[in-house]
Amino acid sequence: MIWLRAALVCSVLVFWPGLVEQFEVPKALAMRVIGAGAFAAWCVARPWRTRRPTPFEWALAAWLGVEALTTLTSVSPRMSVFGDRYQYEGLLTCAALAAIALAAREALAPPRAFERTIDLALVATALACLYAMLQVGHLDPLPWSRTSPYGGITRPFGPLGHPNLLGVVAGTGAAWSLVQLARVPSRRWLHAPLALLFVTTTALTFSRAAWLGAAAGLGTAAALLVIARRSLRVHPATVLVGMGVAVGVVALFWSGGWDSVFSNRAGEMGVESGVGVAGSPRAEIWRTSIAAWRAHAVFGTGPATYELTFPIYQTAEYWRREWAGLPFHSHSVLLHTLATHGALGIVAVFALALVTAASALRAWLERPAERGRVALLAGGIAAIAVAGGAGALGIAGALWRLVAAAALEAIAHAPATSAAAARAAPAPAPSRA
Repeated sequence: MIWLRAALVCSVLVFWPGLVEQFEVPKALAMRVIGAGAFAAWCVARPWRTRRPTPFEWALAAWLGVEALTTLTSVSPRMSVFGDRYQYEGLLTCAALAAIALAAREALAPPRAFERTIDLALVATALACLYAMLQVGHLDPLPWSRTSPYGGITRPFGPLGHPNLLGVVAGTGAAWSLVQLARVPSRRWLHAPLALLFVTTTALTFSRAAWLGAAAGLGTAAALLVIARRSLRVHPATVLVGMGVAVGVVALFWSGGWDSVFSNRAGEMGVESGVGVAGSPRAEIWRTSIAAWRAHAVFGTGPATYELTFPIYQTAEYWRREWAGLPFHSHSVLLHTLATHGALGIVAVFALALVTAASALRAWLERPAERGRVALLAGGIAAIAVAGGAGALGIAGALWRLVAAAALEAIAHAPATSAAAARAAPAPAPSRA
């Protein structure tokens, strides 16, 4: 358990002053150390030889197998093993994340351990968001270069290194806090301010992908809470508090005169996606990703080789607009996977998604008492998945998605309680003595 909690906290808070948009490097190194410890502890503490592998474990093994295979066929196997200079997202980091997820499947099964782990993750997110608020107010004690302003506002990045990555974590935290408002009425005093902080931070990142992700996560969590309102016994006061948080966020930005800034940023979604303005930089990056995939359809160019191979396939329009700009991510996890891992990578990603969806459905239908936990995890996964569809996730987003999937698997395949087993067991035959 200690390895899992250390990973969740370090994936958010670990950074090194002086790096320029390379905060992923110390996070990746921390994950490798923690992943090795988590895997060793899992092998020692768990009698894993006594049962068959679960669907999640098979999907995780398939994902790692694809990672290893595409590393062997990579245009630069060494880079695919150790990762590029910005993200360190190669085979070693992926193996570490998989080991942590494997440990999470066992560690998060007990409800008490689950609650404490979620609380710790929310605390880490809150600290990251509070630091981000210092950056917005120009109170950051550390000097940074190459910050990203918008409309006179400094886009905060906190300890995540980039506003887009901070938005993914804050949006996920917002969905989790919403569910906790309903699940733990006695702690509304804590989760209501946290939800307000997370939603505000997500908005101030001005990350369109994070906005969409937060909307998807909050919408999914809210819909599941409505469906499960009887089993959760949602108090009317909780609904009022949730509505108050939403009104508070809108009033905050409206009173500050920032409504036009947000509307302008939202209007740029069509521009960046190439709708209405041909040849936008992001649209050209996406076209380059597809071109790289076509040249390496099955195995891709190799993990962590996106920046290395981008100039080979980049369009002339991108060069005219960005000149020397060289992206190391395609601004879409799916397209990035397609370019670097080929069709095999997409199959592995969708297999893991399918297993996660099946676990969520099984847990929802067969364990009504656990619907609160399912709503929390499903809301977080929705936030991360949608944000990743139009942007990058980073170490934190990737880890949190895997841990949430592992927790859903643990809930779905948890052993029945003695009371439930007694009710399900057939009645004994009457004695004829």
